[in-house]
Formats: sequence, structure tokens, C-alpha cells
Amino acid sequence: MLQLINQPFNGQLGTILKDKLSKDTYKYFVIISAFAKNSGVLRMKESIQNFRDCGGTVDAFIGLDAHGTSYEAVLNLFSLVDNLYIVHDKKPVVTFHSKAYYLSNLKDSDWMAVGSNNLTGGGLWTNYESAIIIDIKSKTDTDTANTLNELKKLISSYKAETCAFSLKINEVRDLDKLLDADLLRHEIQLQIDTAKSIRESSKQMNKFAIDPFGTLGQVHIPRVKAEGQGKKIIVNDKNIQVTSVEPIVPSDDSEKMWFETREMTGGSRNILDLSMLGSLIQGTGDGTRYKTDKNSSVLGSVVFFDIDPTNVTFEKDITINYNAKDYVGCTIKLHQSGKRPNGSWRIQLKGETAFNEKLTTAEVGEWFVHKIIILEKIRTDYYVMSVLPESELNNLKSESIFVARNGSSHASKQYGLLNI
Repeated sequence: MLQLINQPFNGQLGTILKDKLSKDTYKYFVIISAFAKNSGVLRMKESIQNFRDCGGTVDAFIGLDAHGTSYEAVLNLFSLVDNLYIVHDKKPVVTFHSKAYYLSNLKDSDWMAVGSNNLTGGGLWTNYESAIIIDIKSKTDTDTANTLNELKKLISSYKAETCAFSLKINEVRDLDKLLDADLLRHEIQLQIDTAKSIRESSKQMNKFAIDPFGTLGQVHIPRVKAEGQGKKIIVNDKNIQVTSVEPIVPSDDSEKMWFETREMTGGSRNILDLSMLGSLIQGTGDGTRYKTDKNSSVLGSVVFFDIDPTNVTFEKDITINYNAKDYVGCTIKLHQSGKRPNGSWRIQLKGETAFNEKLTTAEVGEWFVHKIIILEKIRTDYYVMSVLPESELNNLKSESIFVARNGSSHASKQYGLLNI
């Protein structure tokens, strides 16, 4: 079978791959991708884990040219796949740019997708991409058999010890060396750099009055199933009443939000204040689900976690991925003062790994204090965390759709919805 997928018009390759991995058909999965980001790796993580748990083997060949791959993405991949290779030719004018995905039962059934789709959220779901899919059930078709053999030869060449431009990653330190050499960079820095570049290009277009392009509109990563349709809510907080413009429903759409930590609270300094409402200090909630009927207010940061801020008895546990480890059991709930809630939503950054490693001790000391925490949503219950120094606050504000305070006081902590 031969099929052309033009994403997002007639399919999304990420959804197709997840479906293929879920079937008890294949035993070997190969990822070849010029770029990799957590947005793609972590959305594929559960499917790859289940595939391996059922006896499958996974090899990944990832490029790092043009800083298209993040350190965190390959760090997660290293813990996720059987064999990880980094492909890079040191000649400056040569770029590793291949994208292919291959599945085999190691007998008589093979499947491949070759096209433009990188191992990123955009590449697998939301970007305009094209890929040819070949499903081979018989070796009698000479053309498809030859195509399959060429892909197998490519994989073998990248795995060969004599291949000078393919580095097998044997330990985390191998990736750390690439980070130290500036061949890899942290994901949040790549996102900020990309946003700056896009903003400069936009300025040039505006300067020359060039605006010839429209948009298809937002392309969604498949949503989790929401209970009911959701209703608009009325929020009362500190004598301020607002009505949300959109209902709050669980969603797997990608969002990134930053939070000012200051001193934090709790004995381990690991409790981050959230809010029902936010007082706008920059930007606007227009076009976002945080918009309210008052221009001076947006919905609070608890909505980032798909929580109705008026549902005061609700609690939610999320998993936070930090440095390629999943910390399970970070609890979001309304803080109780005595027998009554005092209206302050909080997230307890107290998660633990399957090996009982605590998020609070992932770094030395009270490492959340006086930092900026950035969370990126992968699923409604799964988030990636980056931590930056307070000195990055203004840079993050400049990349935000809006910036708000947790309260009306100028001393209240700030948070912002990132546009990166």
C-alpha cells in the first residue's frame, strides 16, 4: 500500500505512529529525524514505552544541526529507546536532514513513513508536512522491496562503528559533552531564540508593509476526552467578579506558562502559589482561554492546569518531567486555612520517580527559591519543567502573550502565558 499524508489536511503522522505502535504487529521501530524536541518525544513516550514493554526494540538516529534538537529531548530519548545515535557531519555546509520512521515484525511485514516530519510536536501534529507511507505485506513488489532495502542499508550504515558522523550515546555524559560544546542547547533557550527570530522577521515585514499571508487557524493535537461540554464560569475573588469567555475543559493543546517563585512556601520550599484570577499588567487575554469580560483581568494561573478555579473541592495530581525523569504526584489544590479554604490555589512540587527520587532534591538546596519556573503542557496531566534564574524575568515577559499578577497588589507574584 502506498499513501501520501499531507498534514494536517488528511492526517497527522504522530497519531498514525501511536496507532501503529499500539498494535501487536511489529517488533522493531526506527526513528530517523533531523530535529527532536520534547514536544514530540514526550507525546510519543507512552506509546514507545508500551511498545518496548511488549518486547519491541527501538533505535533512534537524531541530528543536531542548526540547533534544531534540544538537550532535554535527546536526554529523554536516551532513557526511552534501546539505542540512541546522534548524527552530525562536522563539515559546516553539510546538514543531516532526513526524516523517516520504520516498523518491522522482522519477518514479513514492514511499514515506513518518509517525508518532512521531524520528531517534534509540530512535525508530528501541527505543521504543514508531507510524508509517503509504504505498507509492505509482501516482498513480491520489486519497487517497494528495493525501497525497503535502501532504508535498511541506511540504518545499518548509521549503526556501523566505522561511521565517522554517527555517534552512539552510551551514557548521559556523552550528551553533556555535546551540551558543553554548544552542539546541543537547553530547550527553553531554543524556544526563546526562535521566538526572537520570528519577531524580528515580523518587524521587517511590517517595516515594508508586507503582509500577504493568512492562516489555516489553530491545528489541534488530539484532545483528551472531556466530561460534558464545559460551561462558562463566574469567578469571585477578593471582591472582584468576572465571567470567563470560554469554558474550561481538559485539553492536550500545547501551552507554556512561566511562574515567578520568590520565596516559595512549605517546609521544603516547594509550594508554588497559583491564582483564581490575574490582574493584567501587560498584553491581553484576547484570543486565549484566559480572557474574561473585564479587560483588566484574566483567569488565574490554575486554569493552565485545566482546573475550574471555582471548584474549591477539586484536587489534581500531575506528572512533571524534569531532566528526563518523571516526577509523579505533584498535587494542585486549594489551600486550606483552618476549616475554610482561603482562596489560594497551590501546586505542591513534591513528585517522586518510580525509584523514589524526589523532585525537591533533584538539584542542590532550596533550588526553587527566587527562580522562574516554566511549564509546558504535553497532556492535561503531564508537563515539562524548566527552571531559570530571576534575571531572565524581563526576557520571558517580552515573549509573553500576557503577563499578570496573582493579586491586585504590586507585590503579588507574576505569571505569563508564553508565545513560544
